[in-house]
Amino acid sequence: MSEDNPDRLKVGAVSEPDSAFGKYFLSDKDKEHIYSYMRRVTDTIMKRTRNMQEWNPEDAYVAGLAERQMRASAELRNSLYASNRKEAFSGWKARVAYSAYNHQGEPYRAVRWYYLDKKGKQVIRFVDFPLP
Repeated sequence: MSEDNPDRLKVGAVSEPDSAFGKYFLSDKDKEHIYSYMRRVTDTIMKRTRNMQEWNPEDAYVAGLAERQMRASAELRNSLYASNRKEAFSGWKARVAYSAYNHQGEPYRAVRWYYLDKKGKQVIRFVDFPLP
């Protein structure tokens, strides 16, 4: 989450573990969560930039949020292309909301989705989705 500033990491909500059926499969409920995060980020960026009419590359908050949103979009696209069908039970997934500081010292918030093995002991994959 924040390797650069672990002492400034604040963990918020942690979801109950949910069954995972492949490391890329997203249920309709998962998609709703993700689209909600992404919509909130897009709305925030559009509001701060007045619908991109006043984009300021010096605005570290907006630039960082946009960069994290693009990374999350790429991960989402990979997940959607990698598996559109439910596979056999493969382990667990859980979400962790947190706030931290990036390598430039700017604060940010995100939700990290962890995919764990069947025993719940090893992280197989994780994906960060930014929050405004």
